[in-house]
Amino acid sequence: MDPFRSFYRLKRPCANCPFRKTGGIDLRGGRLDAIIAGLIKDDSQSFLCHKTLNTEAKEADEELVDDDEFQVDKRRIYEAEKMCAGAAAYLLKAGRPTIGMRYAMITGSVSPDHWSEAESLVIDPAG
Repeated sequence: MDPFRSFYRLKRPCANCPFRKTGGIDLRGGRLDAIIAGLIKDDSQSFLCHKTLNTEAKEADEELVDDDEFQVDKRRIYEAEKMCAGAAAYLLKAGRPTIGMRYAMITGSVSPDHWSEAESLVIDPAG
């Protein structure tokens, strides 16, 4: 399977995505602005959907386990993580898609209108 198609599979923000205009989870003050600033500043970054995020692999990384079976399992855990569709739609509205998003669109892993339906659901860029 195409890893870019898999990573960018989500097309619409989940019901409580922090990028939603309505219904998004409340993050502590300034947190969403900091996430957005980080994504805009460094287009090599991504923001994972909280419903696909898995802390198990990150904790295991800290233990520096060097076991072939574990490495395969860790790869499976990371492969489950996906780009937040709300963040992707926001970045497109801002005219600032990440490098990975641009690559996925250029190579056909996702269509250029992949997040079009989501754009009306997410907050508007400042300015």
